[in-house]
Amino acid sequence: MEHMLGMVFWVLLGSLAGSVSFAAPSYPSAIYGDDGRRDLHEVTHRPSQLAAAASVALFQRENLRRTKSGLLRVEGKTYGEEQGLCRGERFFDQPAGAFCSGVVVGPELVLTAAHCLSSARCEDLRLAFGYAKLSESHEPRELLPEDVLECREILRFKTKLDFALIRTSGRAPE
Repeated sequence: MEHMLGMVFWVLLGSLAGSVSFAAPSYPSAIYGDDGRRDLHEVTHRPSQLAAAASVALFQRENLRRTKSGLLRVEGKTYGEEQGLCRGERFFDQPAGAFCSGVVVGPELVLTAAHCLSSARCEDLRLAFGYAKLSESHEPRELLPEDVLECREILRFKTKLDFALIRTSGRAPE
């Protein structure tokens, strides 16, 4: 009986392994309906432009490298490589150095989603202003050092409500 159960176990395991090994990965659709995403240079609605000016891109310190000219270069894959997109998809070739975003809510205060910081350490976090595609030919790969702030302290972190409040190393650029 024990021998029979052992054989059944191995047969079931073998049939399961065979079906799993041929299964293609399934990715859920990220866009439903019309794709309304726009680069900043395509936005003409003034309130949306003002909201964009108050937004920050969150980077890991290791993804920003100082160049010989003193700028900070965005390191990393393209958005298409990062997301596993097919070549030719919109935004495929844009840099994907930022891992999340946030918004300025007060002097030296930025609000973001808590899930953005679940594995990030404050000392490794950089917050960049002006990280946007400003024309059709522009790719945002370099940042001015004065547009990049450091995380000084995570003041609030609420996973159930999915928000985090960050104190930065300075005020947002004007």
